[in-house]
Amino acid sequence: MTVRGVVIAEAGRVGSPPVAVIGDATGGLPVKLPDGVRPVRGTLLDVRGALAAPYGQLELRPVIGGLTVVGTAAVPTPRSLRGDQLGEGTEGSLGRLDGVLVGKPARASSGDQSMTIRASDGTEVRVMADTSAGIDGSTLRDGSSYRLTGIVGQRASKKDALDGYRLWLRDRADVVLLGSASPSASPTASPSTGPAGTPTGVISIARARALTDGAVTVEGVVIADPGLLDSSDRRIVIEDATGGIEVLLPAADPSMPVGRRLRVSGEAGRAYGAPRIRATGAVTLGNGAVTPHDLGRTPTAAEEWRLVRVRGRVIDVKKLGERWRAELQVGADRVVVNGMAGAGIPADRLVEGREATVTGIVRRPYPTATDRRFGIVPRGTADIALGGAGAQGAAPGAPGTSVAAGGSSAPGAAEPSGEAAAGAPKDVDLVALDAALGTLVRVGGLVDELRPDGFTLDDGTATARIVVRGDAAQLLPLIEPGDAVNVIGRPERVADALIVAVEDPAGLLLAGMPEADATAVVGDAPGATAAPSPAPTPLLGGSVGGFGALDPVSSFSGPAGFATLLLATVASGAVALLRRRLRSRRLLAARIRERLATVIPAPPAPD
Repeated sequence: MTVRGVVIAEAGRVGSPPVAVIGDATGGLPVKLPDGVRPVRGTLLDVRGALAAPYGQLELRPVIGGLTVVGTAAVPTPRSLRGDQLGEGTEGSLGRLDGVLVGKPARASSGDQSMTIRASDGTEVRVMADTSAGIDGSTLRDGSSYRLTGIVGQRASKKDALDGYRLWLRDRADVVLLGSASPSASPTASPSTGPAGTPTGVISIARARALTDGAVTVEGVVIADPGLLDSSDRRIVIEDATGGIEVLLPAADPSMPVGRRLRVSGEAGRAYGAPRIRATGAVTLGNGAVTPHDLGRTPTAAEEWRLVRVRGRVIDVKKLGERWRAELQVGADRVVVNGMAGAGIPADRLVEGREATVTGIVRRPYPTATDRRFGIVPRGTADIALGGAGAQGAAPGAPGTSVAAGGSSAPGAAEPSGEAAAGAPKDVDLVALDAALGTLVRVGGLVDELRPDGFTLDDGTATARIVVRGDAAQLLPLIEPGDAVNVIGRPERVADALIVAVEDPAGLLLAGMPEADATAVVGDAPGATAAPSPAPTPLLGGSVGGFGALDPVSSFSGPAGFATLLLATVASGAVALLRRRLRSRRLLAARIRERLATVIPAPPAPD
């Protein structure tokens, strides 16, 4: 093939000494130059050769005599990029992005430098500078805002992996300081106050999203009320013309309605990788409205926490207790829709094979989730409008019911099936799993960490890996850290590790406890009042059976069930310390105390 382009990066600026980059208005392409040929920026070349892709980065390798200097030409204007746009579609091109430096640049023994920039859309981007670029990384300040120009490159982690994208800086002119991190110059320092007490340092939400710390004040309209994301009544989402952000209120406020306009002051930060403001105060300014942004594709970090709307055909619906997960065919993409318990939307609101319009908040997946797609969280039944059957009817191969495999099309009609219904499982604590190898057991506790093949469970006596296989694996995307669950499965030893294997969807049961705050820190003060957890909810709408910790009938059927009852549902720091003085147990007790604090009033202070 023969390509004509102007040199936009000299040899060596993308990490490999003999590689330069040529480009035009449509994109760019690295070229491996012959020995002794080093054209300067602005040189117009005709290159004839073959394509190769070392470490995933596509490059053109000229044949002998296949490189001709045509003359000179203007370098194309850099393309403005969001962080999430670095990928196959922009590889090799000249791009520009704005962001905040996270940490200090690192220098390799070769002299090359690397750094991390959090782009304005919240995506963290790796930025590289070859030693030939002459950039002094010591002059770059952690927390400062920069405009960076360079070549989009790739160094994949393995063959055919679509990862390892980075921005290669070419020289000092590619780095422009937008805002200093020093307290005297920082536009995000605690806002000053005028004579009437009104903050004068209000910034846009887009600007607040790019920060990892620091005091900020923003204004926006509430687009998700305190009951949607969890039952703490502290988490809301607000949006202005530039973007959306989650706000953790200083205290529970269940009356905070959608449509209220707020001025929020607090500390910028991240929770599960998503931008958040931990508010120290919120002032009501009046009322407002936000128009959903219409999307024809899967949402990305650019739309995170914004109110969006998609239209498409429902191709899959799965239920887990009061939660459900659906997928819509929107153009060429399958868009994830997550129904939260706080929204009160029944799973049968969406019907496979029907057209639907869904409005909701864009939310990122958990950091350890296998499915990395951003999802849409509708806020109530009014956010879902169901149309007629799609032109193609139900999706090929998709189940015809609105519940997970093994469920009934009638809500609540499913009964445990397969192994979970084959015989009564034995209630055991996780610490005693070794003695129950190969037998059907029932364990329960709090989900500590998500894994690609399941999750880790903590019941206060120990932690254990739960491996979810077969049909049960369909329910994994609906499980979140902090969930209280029952598990029916068989203990196994795999590579010297003790696991509980679950293959039947009816072997996963959700207890319905509220989700923990991602960044809350709760002390270990003893004396919390013991109380049972809410009644458990089957993931598939069937009967609960055991997990003595959460079933008030079967929990007293044996010593193991009674122990789990005490440890998984009693918010007692003293019991926690007696049962387990390890850090994981203290964290578990902290989560439980925080949950119970939302439903049990604090005891009066002693006289």
